[in-house]
Amino acid sequence: MAEKAKRRGGGGKLSRSETVTIRLDPMLNYLADIAARVNRQTKSSFIEMAVRDAVARTALRPQQADVTVWSETREIWDVDEADRFVKLALRYPELLTFEEQVLWKTICQYDYYWDNQKERKLENAHWPRLRGDWENLKLVARGDLSASELSVFSPSDLETALNGAASATMHLSEEEATDAQSKLTDVLGDLANKE
Repeated sequence: MAEKAKRRGGGGKLSRSETVTIRLDPMLNYLADIAARVNRQTKSSFIEMAVRDAVARTALRPQQADVTVWSETREIWDVDEADRFVKLALRYPELLTFEEQVLWKTICQYDYYWDNQKERKLENAHWPRLRGDWENLKLVARGDLSASELSVFSPSDLETALNGAASATMHLSEEEATDAQSKLTDVLGDLANKE
């Protein structure tokens, strides 16, 4: 009985749907309400249907009328936000907003996020690293976080540690050698954790 009481109320809202607030002028709002009644739907269901129809008709590029947003779903959609973004950026870079262009440039400037550093292609994306740093990448692109906070491996860190260890070893100072070895161990440990 308690279970039935819980289910009463607001209708069949899908748990994975998103709420979008839209503005309609009074006449369009009224007409959408009438059209929904004709179709025996709620207004929100009618608007969702209208959006789906528009998505199916909208060409992604004017010169390719048969390539619609809907027909490209498999190429640009993913449940993971990082994957969706990279797919869109690689396939349709002209559709990126300015903020997204900054984010894309941030991602592309680090070889750490790519398995093949020479080519930025979908099959070369290092997904665990991109997904792991996704929130921080967005913050860096917005200027809310320093790029030094990213998990990226910097070859210069390793080079500095190796040079320090080599220099200390050449001087044969036990204290310096121990200190350099400790720094090198820290850098290598960080590198191992980032993988």
